[in-house]
Amino acid sequence: HLTQLMVLDIEHNKFRGHLSSFLENLSKLRTLIVGWNEFITGTFSWICKLSGIYVLDIDLVNIDSQIPLCFANLTQLSRFSLFHSYLSGPIPSWIMNLTNLAYMDLPGCNLHGAIPNSLFKLENLEVFNVAYNLLEGELELHKFQSFKMHSMQPFLEFNYNNVNSFPSWIWGITNLQVLIVSNRSLVGKLSLLIFNLRSFVHLDLLFNNLVGMVLSCFGSSSQSLKVLVLKENKFIGLIPQTYMITSDMRMMDLSNNYLQGQLPRESVNCRMLEFSGSLPSETIHNWKTMKASNESQLQYEGDLFYLLLGSLHWIIDQGYYSLKMFNKGIIMVYRDLQDLYYLIAIDLSSNKLCGETPHVMGELTGLVLLNLFNNMLSGSIPSSLGNPSNLEALDLSLNSLSGKIPQQLAELIFLSLLRISHQFSTFQGTSFEGNQGLCGNQLVKKSSDEDDQDSGFFGEFDWKVAVIGYGGELLAGVALGSTFSHEIFAWLKRVSSVVW
Repeated sequence: HLTQLMVLDIEHNKFRGHLSSFLENLSKLRTLIVGWNEFITGTFSWICKLSGIYVLDIDLVNIDSQIPLCFANLTQLSRFSLFHSYLSGPIPSWIMNLTNLAYMDLPGCNLHGAIPNSLFKLENLEVFNVAYNLLEGELELHKFQSFKMHSMQPFLEFNYNNVNSFPSWIWGITNLQVLIVSNRSLVGKLSLLIFNLRSFVHLDLLFNNLVGMVLSCFGSSSQSLKVLVLKENKFIGLIPQTYMITSDMRMMDLSNNYLQGQLPRESVNCRMLEFSGSLPSETIHNWKTMKASNESQLQYEGDLFYLLLGSLHWIIDQGYYSLKMFNKGIIMVYRDLQDLYYLIAIDLSSNKLCGETPHVMGELTGLVLLNLFNNMLSGSIPSSLGNPSNLEALDLSLNSLSGKIPQQLAELIFLSLLRISHQFSTFQGTSFEGNQGLCGNQLVKKSSDEDDQDSGFFGEFDWKVAVIGYGGELLAGVALGSTFSHEIFAWLKRVSSVVW
């Protein structure tokens, strides 16, 4: 009954069923955005009836077919997005018929074969994304008319395609700002021609097989470079000092290489690698996804990853990044972060954040990890931090906090995965050390009203022993009152050394 409908946008919902069953009769549609639902469609032919369509966005729809020939008749199409829609086959040569196409987003679609030369005839094409496919051959992007316009700010990403070296034409794009090649296939040394690219803002060569010395030209020639990721390669030698001279760098990751020597003293000049100032309560209040307490409530923004660091703001196509965090005393690596819907974490450790810890942090009820270690926070620990029932790790050590540890923290279920409740009483005070003003039963310094049993934090500690045998392993947890003698502690230490 909606035969006159021209715009339909229902993305990011939980609709399901076959798309063709209710769309094929909407012949006057000009904008169709139905991605990020649970739709399926066994054929594309119904779209061919939408001859006047301008915007076609059907991300994450299980299509399982090739792009049909009748698409060549959609000559008004300006935006075409099929993010991870399980296509098959090559990019068709008749794509040249879509002369108005400005945005083409086809990552993760199982496309294979070579990119047809007819694609380069699309003079209006400004965004072309085919990351995470099986394409091969030489990609001659310099043939695009849009790359010849110096007013443009080119963004190139070759993630997970069969690219084993940089094409020669890339060194001629002197206004190139973002280059991402993270696919484990680049080999050899970085060409000195990269010295010509003086407009770099973001360079990511993660997970490749690049060798040799880290080029110093990144630091000396490109004052615009904000993000440098050379992680998981085979670079050797020292970190060039030129990276550190009046640098505006926001992020540098050189981990998992074969670098050696000392970190240059000039690293103190990289002021932009630190966060300072107070934690913004209004911003934290708007982190709505972190207020979800279970997976069914989570809703992620989709195919764009917004990176905002200080005054730097640009948009990066979503990649599968890993993150290393210090979680509950263990360094853990989280890979493919976009798939870890259960990981809701804030790690602002080792910065220069000051002021009080915002009470609004307690509104983030889905929070799993909160690490504010080694900052300059002052004031008391807000009682609202007892609200996030999923919180497994809380590190407030090495700040300037004062006052009493709030009783509400006793309600936290730190080991929620094991379904063991009220674990706070079994932890020592090491996660709060370095805050001379704090007091409470967990710490050496006691509260002034500790003698009052009704107002105490946990009351007297009892022996709490948990012994779990599984697969030949023995796990034992012991919590002891502060009045326990030093002789008993020494005895336990000797026994533990024998057991382990």
